[in-house]
Amino acid sequence: MTPEARANIAAELRYRALVMVNDAADGAGPMSELDRAVFILRRLYPEFTESQVVEIRAELARREAAGRWSGFERPSRLREGQRGSQRRKHLFKP
Repeated sequence: MTPEARANIAAELRYRALVMVNDAADGAGPMSELDRAVFILRRLYPEFTESQVVEIRAELARREAAGRWSGFERPSRLREGQRGSQRRKHLFKP
């Protein structure tokens, strides 16, 4: 398998993980975008310490208050046909 093929498989697996975690967040019931972000981060990155999650949450809250962040973009809203790094560029709203 070529390095490019391995990279494409890795990108597809990451995307599928995003879809699964977002589906779980949807099933968990209503929550703020900030709480949703923490929910998603805890599941995608279980190795994060509690202090890391608290720090990330605080930074996202600052960005949200400044109008520079309104939540993670849902995988279903990503443009069709994107692969690899092109897809990753669109995972987070500026």
